[in-house]
Amino acid sequence: LSNLSRNVGQFFEEYHSNYRNAEIWLLKSINYQIETGKEFDVNSITSPVGLLTKTYLKQNKYDEALELRERIATYHKSINQFSQETASALASSAKLYRALGRPDQAELKYAEALEVYEKIALESSSNEAKYDIANTLHSLALTIQDQGQYTDAREKLEKSYVIMEDLSKTGEYVNAMPNFINSLAEIYRIEALNNDNDKKTLEERAENLYLEAIRILREDKLNNGEPKQQELLAIVLSNLSSLYCQPSRWEEAEKIHMEALIVFEEDIKA
Repeated sequence: LSNLSRNVGQFFEEYHSNYRNAEIWLLKSINYQIETGKEFDVNSITSPVGLLTKTYLKQNKYDEALELRERIATYHKSINQFSQETASALASSAKLYRALGRPDQAELKYAEALEVYEKIALESSSNEAKYDIANTLHSLALTIQDQGQYTDAREKLEKSYVIMEDLSKTGEYVNAMPNFINSLAEIYRIEALNNDNDKKTLEERAENLYLEAIRILREDKLNNGEPKQQELLAIVLSNLSSLYCQPSRWEEAEKIHMEALIVFEEDIKA
C-alpha cells in the first residue's frame, strides 16, 4: 500500500502538477510506513518523504516541509535514538533549515545529528562511520560560518579535514576530499582579510589547500570526472583567483580566473 500510494502521489506531482492530490497520496504512503514500523530513506528524492518535501517546496509551503522532516526525525528517534536512520533524518532536517535561511535551527539539528553519528562510531570503527562524522562536522561548520562565527567554524573544518585526510589514505572517499579542502581554504582566506598579524600565514595555508584541491580535481578531470567535480574545480579556481587579487599577484589572478571561466563553460556544455 505504501509503494502504491507513493506511485500515485508521484504521478499527480510530476505529470499533472496536481499538488493537492499529490499531498494526499504521499501522506498516505508515509502514514502506512509509520503504521508498519518501516524506516525511511530521507536522502532519496523519489522516496515518499523526498517527493512530499519537493511538493511542499514547489508551493512555497516551507513550514509544512520543515514539519514533515521534523516528524520523520522524531519517528526514527522513537524507534532508536542512536541509529543511522535517526542521524540521517536529523541531518536532512538541518540541511532544509539551512537552505531556507534558518541557520540557528540548522545548527541545532546538525549538532544533534553529530552526537548520534559519534555514538554510532563508538560501536563501529568503519570508514563510513568516520565519514559521517566528518561530513556532518563540515556541514555544521558551514552553518556556523553563515552566522559569522569564523573561529568555531574553522576549528570544526580543521577536524573534518583531518578525518578526511586519514580516510583518503585508505583509498576511500578521495573524490569527496576537494570539497572539504576548499571549505577550509576559504575560511583561511576570509580570516586573512581581517587579520593583519597572521595575514601571510593564513594566505599561505589557503593557497596550499586550494592547490591541493585543484590537483585532485584536475586528475579526476583527466579520468573523466563527474560534472559536479568539474563545477567544484571551477569554484576552487575562482576562489584561488580571489586570493591572488592583490597588486603583487594581478597576473596570476587573471590567469586563474580565465581558467575558471573555461571550466565553467565546459561544465555548462557537458
